[in-house]
Formats: sequence, structure tokens, C-alpha cells
Amino acid sequence: MVSPYFKVFKDSAGEWRWTLHAANNEPVAVSEGYTRRESAVEMAQKLWKIAYNAPIV
Repeated sequence: MVSPYFKVFKDSAGEWRWTLHAANNEPVAVSEGYTRRESAVEMAQKLWKIAYNAPIV
């Protein structure tokens, strides 16, 4: 089974976005648009760090 992962891509409007994919490869979240690829990557990394330690309630 594949681990969850982020995919960063440029959309049809020319903005950078990330999608979070579950272990079954299904997308489960998509970001807002960013003007710079680096910004999209940075936000995906921040989300991963926050979510990794988030409690399940």
C-alpha cells in the first residue's frame, strides 16, 4: 500500500496547487492557488507537519 502523499501542480489558470492523496491514491484535499510553486510546496509541508501530530477526536 502506498503512503499518503502530496502532488504539486500548475492548474489551467496558471496557479500552483497541491492535492493530498490518500493511501488508495484518491485525492482527499486540494489547496487554494499560489503564484509561486515554492509557496505551494511550503504550505503542503506545513500541513503535513501539523496533521501528522494532530489528535483524532
